[in-house]
Amino acid sequence: MEADTEDNEQVAEGDDAYIGAYDQSWYDDNESYVGEEVTLSADVNEVIDPTAFTIAGSDDTTVDELLIVHPENLPEVSPELTVAVTGTVKEDFDLVTVEEELGVDLDDALYEDRDGENYVHATEIDDSVASDS
Repeated sequence: MEADTEDNEQVAEGDDAYIGAYDQSWYDDNESYVGEEVTLSADVNEVIDPTAFTIAGSDDTTVDELLIVHPENLPEVSPELTVAVTGTVKEDFDLVTVEEELGVDLDDALYEDRDGENYVHATEIDDSVASDS
């Protein structure tokens, strides 16, 4: 029997390949979403600069933080704020490529540890999402 829940479910609505929580299930399968538009809900982990931040999985997961980059200055995001991020999953973070995609000059030192990581090139960030806690 399949439970009807809103949490942690892959949903194929509209053009999004995935709509749901940034959790262990998504993390384990994230390679299949490369090149696809997704909407992930999670808490902001760290604000890196005005155009980038990371999200963290819930307390019951062991997922690594996920880098989110946005071509414009971010809305008022801060650590522990729950957000819904819509964007395209990209692989192999490369600073020069991302700078060209975003049309910005990023601080090299802030991103040197991010090379090769998957990330999300966000098109929308909703900071009005209710927290799970």
